[in-house]
Amino acid sequence: DFGTQYIYSTTASLTVGETVTPTLPAGCTLTARYSSTAGATIDATTGVTGVLVNGTNAFTITNTITCSSSMTVDKKAFDRTGLTALNGQLTTGQIPVTGQIPSGSSVVSGKPVAFIYTVVNTGPTALTQVKVRDNRKTGDVCEIATLAVGATATCAWTPTTGLLKN
Repeated sequence: DFGTQYIYSTTASLTVGETVTPTLPAGCTLTARYSSTAGATIDATTGVTGVLVNGTNAFTITNTITCSSSMTVDKKAFDRTGLTALNGQLTTGQIPVTGQIPSGSSVVSGKPVAFIYTVVNTGPTALTQVKVRDNRKTGDVCEIATLAVGATATCAWTPTTGLLKN
């Protein structure tokens, strides 16, 4: 029992173990790591046996919950000739529906192009502080504070200089 103190003789052996059954979110695992027993440093993931020594004996068990998640990012380029530049996170009404430039196409120098990034949380847990980046841009395209499971967010970047290829 957690927090319960037991008294044993100083020549006894003691097996230390722990059973925990937390309700974990999907995509999460629990790992127990035993890092010390009766004054000796160890590294084990299962119950350990230690010989008690005179004085106080401590046993350290660290439980770690690890969660994994996943997302997809889809990048498309849009012709913005005659339209305002798009930058940062977009609302539904700001997302272009026409003018998509085919993947791999070159664009005439000086033509305004917006790159649109659609991010979908495909994992079992919510994502926080998602940063969308492009290797052609200094800094983040946008940061999404929270993206719930199955949710979609859209970001944009309209470069002002440089060679562009989708």
